[in-house]
Amino acid sequence: MKILVCIKQVPESNKVEVDPVTGVLKRDGAASKMNPYDLYALETAFRIRAEVSGSVHVIPTGPPQAQQVIREAFAMGADGGTLLSDRKFGGADVLATSYTLAQGIKSCGDFDLILCGKQTTDGDTAQVGPEISEWLNIPSVADVVKINQIDEDGITVSMDLPEEVEVAKVQFPCLLAVDKDIFQSRLPSYVRKMNTKDREIRILSLADMDDKDAMHYGLNGSPTQVQRIFPPAVNDKKGNVGRKRRRAGGPAVSEDRGYEIRVGGGIMAELIIHQDKIPDNQELIKLCPFGAMEEKDGKVTISAACKMCRLCVRKGPKGAVEYVEDAVKPSIDKNAWKGIAVYVDHVDGKGASGYIGASWKSKRTFQGNGTSGLRPVYGK
Repeated sequence: MKILVCIKQVPESNKVEVDPVTGVLKRDGAASKMNPYDLYALETAFRIRAEVSGSVHVIPTGPPQAQQVIREAFAMGADGGTLLSDRKFGGADVLATSYTLAQGIKSCGDFDLILCGKQTTDGDTAQVGPEISEWLNIPSVADVVKINQIDEDGITVSMDLPEEVEVAKVQFPCLLAVDKDIFQSRLPSYVRKMNTKDREIRILSLADMDDKDAMHYGLNGSPTQVQRIFPPAVNDKKGNVGRKRRRAGGPAVSEDRGYEIRVGGGIMAELIIHQDKIPDNQELIKLCPFGAMEEKDGKVTISAACKMCRLCVRKGPKGAVEYVEDAVKPSIDKNAWKGIAVYVDHVDGKGASGYIGASWKSKRTFQGNGTSGLRPVYGK
């Protein structure tokens, strides 16, 4: 299978300059990195290649320095890379960017599968992937969180929609825009980096495109007109200003009440399983698209793989699984609060790992001791 991954080099921090005339970011010479969402797309490509064999090719657009992210992809396991680089491509909005990528993809040959990250951290539009599929006239699926099955003629995936997780099969060739929960991305290999340091990177300009009309690219081909753009204010203050509470790593079993608890996004919530209302454990377990439900000692339990999609609540037997928000709130004596907090991840009711910090500074990680019922601790 021939797999193509669209990647992008994005600013490493918010300390970037903006051209006051064109309103676009000045990328030349700025500290940059690979778009974080593209790392998940790359990992997805590597997992698929390992299952069905084939090759993984990457393609970014940008100035010559964007070759750095191609080299990084090589160090992670990519087989080839092409850079689309031309001054006339600069300043493009999402429509012109997607058109440039589509033209570049056509110049690279035919691919069975095109993968994109859900969005980029410098634009956050989540539009380029689906627009590429429109230019290429191929089907696409966005917000993909799981690869269910790969067949000779197509691929079956789960997509995370606002109200449910939907399963769809699309025929090859197709495009998938993957979300960050699909896989844990791997680190670059130093050995592979050294072995691929001389690997050729193909660079294409406007002259290499099928459509050589400069009015279709960059600022000229962008129907979006930027009225005003400015860099964000830099907050150099120390301490916990603007910090959000750390999200717990997984569910915890309440020993005294017998249900699963998850904490996330500043909301205490719980899934309560009413075993007496489950006629068939396996039928309920099959509903979970993440494989987070399993049967233990004749009872349905939820593992740390749970994404709180609540599909089991909506599609399961009536009253079998109950979702309750703000059901558990830690009792905190604010008078005793001195800025020290211990956060502990739970797995099956036992402390797994966590960190201790003073005003969010000098975090020290530690391993849990396996004690049941470990809870966040606040105090002096």
